[in-house]
Amino acid sequence: SASGIASGLGDLEGRFKIRVMQRERLGVALLGSARFPTGKESDLLGAGAFSARALGIVSARLGNFNPHGYLGYTVRSGNLQTNSVEANAGFDNLLAPWATMAFDVLGSWQVGDSKIDLPQPVDYNAPFPYTLQVTNVPSRRDNFLSMSIGFKFRTRRGIQIVGNALFPLRDAGLQPQTMLTGGLEYN
Repeated sequence: SASGIASGLGDLEGRFKIRVMQRERLGVALLGSARFPTGKESDLLGAGAFSARALGIVSARLGNFNPHGYLGYTVRSGNLQTNSVEANAGFDNLLAPWATMAFDVLGSWQVGDSKIDLPQPVDYNAPFPYTLQVTNVPSRRDNFLSMSIGFKFRTRRGIQIVGNALFPLRDAGLQPQTMLTGGLEYN
């Protein structure tokens, strides 16, 4: 067994958002973010590498139905990390004055070849010929595709109850079958 405790400053991230266009029913914006490796990676307080992301965002308002989406690129400087193209398309819909539903399809596609060298199978001749697979880690691209569905309910006292479920649409290796999140908001 092992145990440990770490505390300290994690990675620092800076973000900016620029509104390019805002009309009554349509909005366009640019989002940029940069994460600086200020946290100690060995204590799991940081990623250990710089990353930056740029996104183009579009959103519309069609009554109670609000479609949105983004397309962007992420650059990662880590030795074993790859860059990626990211995309999202979805909507939120006011179901009642006190209930909203949101739906999104989220994707991330690896750019370039993987930087991780997986061990090759080992062939043996004695006592009989056979091949040993040294790892069960699949040799494939890190492409993710998930679906998210969520709800927000507002109570009479101004407290909002938020719930979300994320489901993978593609087998992308080690990931949960379903990821649930929940929370409370008060304004």
